[in-house]
Amino acid sequence: MVGLEPLSPADADRLVGFLLAVEDLPESVHRRILERAEGNPFFLEEIVRHLIDEGRIVRSGDRWRAAEDIGDVVIPDTVQAVLAARIDLLAAPEKHALQSAAVVGRVFWPGPVRRLLNGEASALDASLGHLEERDLVLSRLSSSITGEPEFAFKHVLTRDVAYESLPRRERVPAHAAVARWLEETTGERWREYSELLAHHYDTAYRAAREGGGDGTLTSELRRKAFTYLMAAAEDARSKLASEKAYRLGESALSIAGDDMDRARAHAVMGQASMDRYEGDAAWENLRQAADAAARAGVEGGLLAYLCARAVETPTRWPGSMRGRVPEEEVRSYLDLGLAGLPPGDWVARVWLLTAQSLLRW
Repeated sequence: MVGLEPLSPADADRLVGFLLAVEDLPESVHRRILERAEGNPFFLEEIVRHLIDEGRIVRSGDRWRAAEDIGDVVIPDTVQAVLAARIDLLAAPEKHALQSAAVVGRVFWPGPVRRLLNGEASALDASLGHLEERDLVLSRLSSSITGEPEFAFKHVLTRDVAYESLPRRERVPAHAAVARWLEETTGERWREYSELLAHHYDTAYRAAREGGGDGTLTSELRRKAFTYLMAAAEDARSKLASEKAYRLGESALSIAGDDMDRARAHAVMGQASMDRYEGDAAWENLRQAADAAARAGVEGGLLAYLCARAVETPTRWPGSMRGRVPEEEVRSYLDLGLAGLPPGDWVARVWLLTAQSLLRW
């Protein structure tokens, strides 16, 4: 992340001139704009656009002129407040389209927005055109979903403010509807969108849980969210994005429904930690994965595999750990894994026996 200093008063003044050359703009209003924005160029731009939306600055031929009542204008004191004021000035179909697009995300497609709008869907193309004219959203040259035009909010704050204006009671069905649209649209390619699917189902589930929604629906949302979080975590690991994989595993663990879910989440977190050569976290998570699997009644190859992965860190890669694990603790997982080994599972057997041979050292 690169930190940027605020614009100097002189540079901010020049930027306002570049954004809009306005005749008859009172000096007091000009000064208030600069003072309110405090050198934030995005804030400056949104203030100017808000004045246009309000009709305080109007187009006259090939020039911009200040309206007679511009001296009475009240300029909101935060960029979020300016954005909220701009959104409130939109006509109802455009405001609903913007809120629905915000549910989809910073990048969105008309398909899921149209589904959320129901009866207002026929006006979506016109609404998107107007939102683009107001510089709230931008159309993109290419799309990540075949057959769907792609748009993006001009700024992430615009998306956030639009989303926060959506009533909370509408968020559960909205996120669930977007997730179902993604499932239907992506088909066999769903794994490419597993993180986005996880986001929508997870958001819908947490909102439903907080709101005390229908138990059957909440349970189904949790199951879907967990499934996609795990898929996204495994996909991140395959791309060597170990930190993201660990974070997604943590999210999955936080909504785990039983010990088998906990075993899977801890396993992916432990493996991501091994990829990052963080031995303490790898040992702790893989040990807990084996414990959870044992509590769930798992036997045979899977339990042996989890035990083998757990003991691999303190025996084979002790240099990745800050401290030593007691020998008897490591041996307990060796014994648990060897006791449950099915005939013919040579991979887990080799790992366990290798760890056993290294234990004395």
